[in-house]
Amino acid sequence: MSIVPLGLTLLLVFVALPVASFAARQAAHQDTEPDDTGRVWVDGEPLVLRVAGVFGGSYVAGVIALGLTTGTLTLQLIAGAVAVGGIAGLLGASRGVDFDPTRAWPRWLRAVPRAMGAALLTVLAGSAALVAIAAWGGRERIATIVDSLDGGVAGLVLLAALHIAYLPNLVLAAASWALGAGITLGDGSSVTVTATDVGLLPAIPAMGLVPEPGLASPALLWWLLLGVVAGAIAAVAVALARPRARFDETSLVGGLAGVAAGLLTAVACLLAAGGLGSDRLAHIGAKVEILIFAPTILGLSGMAVGLAIGLIRRPPRPVVAGGAEKDADSGDDPETLPDGSGAGAPTA
Repeated sequence: MSIVPLGLTLLLVFVALPVASFAARQAAHQDTEPDDTGRVWVDGEPLVLRVAGVFGGSYVAGVIALGLTTGTLTLQLIAGAVAVGGIAGLLGASRGVDFDPTRAWPRWLRAVPRAMGAALLTVLAGSAALVAIAAWGGRERIATIVDSLDGGVAGLVLLAALHIAYLPNLVLAAASWALGAGITLGDGSSVTVTATDVGLLPAIPAMGLVPEPGLASPALLWWLLLGVVAGAIAAVAVALARPRARFDETSLVGGLAGVAAGLLTAVACLLAAGGLGSDRLAHIGAKVEILIFAPTILGLSGMAVGLAIGLIRRPPRPVVAGGAEKDADSGDDPETLPDGSGAGAPTA
């Protein structure tokens, strides 16, 4: 078994966030006395790194101890513990002392993480809708599988708990399908927007979501627009943060934002894949081709939308002394000019 129940992983992260936040606040009060208003002023970066390191190290040590006790210690388990402990420690500690590591970045660069997050959320929302539609369409198959297992009330509760724990994995597998890469169910099987090629499937209710074997309806190709929309959202988020940029720059940053968002989505899809056994359970989830499909679709969409925004918006040519015009600058913010003077603001 190598597939990680991301629902349980997300639960661990959200439970750990307030713990790391509390630890950061306690460390801040120990390092610095509050001022007359009761507010504590600290150097956020060193404190956040220290708290996140201690928190993440403690979490990893606990997981290793548990793995040694149960005989399940693997490199994947350690890597997962480092990821969960590190992310929860950094996010929780930063939130605890109101530290924003991107505060000193230029405004357009601060928009890049937001653009990537917005694109990923768009893909996840569309994929969740796809899972819901597939579950409704395959409800009879799902009910047949559940009845055949005949586990009683306890079995139903266990099946529900397992499917909730693996629900994010299902959503990310649907994302790989909607982005064109498709998913695999072991033994060389393939499920894509154009065709389904699978054999006998294990008696798992979630397998009822798999379409019937054969060529798919051409109408399913419309799901590829999900990646196009996600790339467009990433491009809009970055291009709007550069109000004075030329069309070539907005096209470039839009494409780069789409590629970055696509890579983030692809990595998330691959992290949600893995094995639950042998044969049909040897590998379940996204294909490795998602590393090509997602950045390509989102990148091309982001480039096209960024170009359109730049052409439509076309910044005015600023007027200099003597009434002559000069070319618009490259779109840097006035607050980030090298001399820090704030010069270069738009002329009335």
